[in-house]
Amino acid sequence: LDELVGWLQPAAVLAPAGDVALTAAAEAAVRAAGGATAAFPAPGGAVPSSAQGMDIPVLLLPPASELPLLEWLPTLPHAVLARWHVPTVTIAVVTHRRPASLRRLLASISGAAYLGDAPALALSVEAGADNETLALARSWPWGNGERSVAVRAAAGGLIAAVVESWTPASDHSYGVLLEDDIEVSPYFYAYLKLTLLRYAYSGSQPAQPDMRDAAVNGVHPPIATETPPSPAGSLLAISLYTPRLVELTMPRRRIDVYEELGTVGAQVAPSVGDGSTRPHVYLQPLPCSWGALFFPRPWVEFRTFMERRLHGSPAVHIPHSASNSWSTSWKKYMIELAHVRGLAVLYPSFHNQSSFSTNHLEKGEHVGGKANRLRHLPMDFTVPLLNSLGQVRQLWAPDPRAPSEVRPLPPLTGLPVLDLFSRRSSLPQLQAGGFEALGSHRAFVAQHEAAAAGAAGDPGGGAA
Repeated sequence: LDELVGWLQPAAVLAPAGDVALTAAAEAAVRAAGGATAAFPAPGGAVPSSAQGMDIPVLLLPPASELPLLEWLPTLPHAVLARWHVPTVTIAVVTHRRPASLRRLLASISGAAYLGDAPALALSVEAGADNETLALARSWPWGNGERSVAVRAAAGGLIAAVVESWTPASDHSYGVLLEDDIEVSPYFYAYLKLTLLRYAYSGSQPAQPDMRDAAVNGVHPPIATETPPSPAGSLLAISLYTPRLVELTMPRRRIDVYEELGTVGAQVAPSVGDGSTRPHVYLQPLPCSWGALFFPRPWVEFRTFMERRLHGSPAVHIPHSASNSWSTSWKKYMIELAHVRGLAVLYPSFHNQSSFSTNHLEKGEHVGGKANRLRHLPMDFTVPLLNSLGQVRQLWAPDPRAPSEVRPLPPLTGLPVLDLFSRRSSLPQLQAGGFEALGSHRAFVAQHEAAAAGAAGDPGGGAA
């Protein structure tokens, strides 16, 4: 702790929560230095312009038991630590008639480490839920941030339940979406905090479209700028889960991403050394529905896009993708959007697909539903949870030969990239494919609108 605090100065003051005297002294020291406490800047707010670029300390108040989870703090620039309190997170839980599943999920959420942060908990209950589920949702204690419960008056189905479960309040508002048959690791939030700060708040802010810009069918083209946009602008979400199955091929096939990615050479990611270490994160343009943190602007764009699709706008056809025929999944629409926008999701990669969330594959609207004839095997979806700090440390101490050596996560441009079908790719290839797909989609939409206008102008056309 002494070494960590020594490095953090003057970027941050670290005071274990629960020590009243130490906390008061730390708060006084931060205020005396003109720095930020947990309330300054306000969560979700910007760092004051007077503080940008300066060594203004920020106050961190994690429980003493969670200090080992902050071993990675020295890997972040001081300017990034100054933004610690800027992003806000809402944990959005969707539930219906599975009280035992909901209890298991809420217990795992409550048992997680939050590093002194106060994420909000928002429960969304579908209409027709049983009394036990309702009582559990309304009475579950939450000692961190705000807590809310919304009960739908009329059944809307899983698509509506997920999409309406969270609405970003600002450009620094992030949502963790969890259906009730999910369970999370105690370290899920620490992983999200590290990766969010590393990839969304290091360097320039994500270059993403203004939601007021013109769009075709709710799809915004990638920004045309004189200088290339920040790679962080390509991020759609951060997944908690590592898939074992390539869902978009028929027949579906199993995959071990950890083994297939192998080791990362120094020429790809110099920060991980001589190539003897494996990457523990990678990128893929595949949205995850089994536990993920979604970014605000892409989520708003997704909601607009999906609304138009549900009201009859033409689909984005993805060659050879099984998702073209899906009918009951909200992920189908997000896959379409990610494809034409060249967006990617950050995924974890550990041995045996151990993850920060797992899917218990319980019967519901999708699994075992009448409209889904695919066979779902637990071995293909239920992955081990990362419940050991020793496993999680591989994110920032990846070299087993030097376990005490803490290293920064590689830059986005140095991460392995897979395409929708889990084949090797790159961010430029995803973005180029997005431009091509968007052009084809625009042409198809124009034909569709012309045909619709022609039919409206000649209601009797074809009758002869």
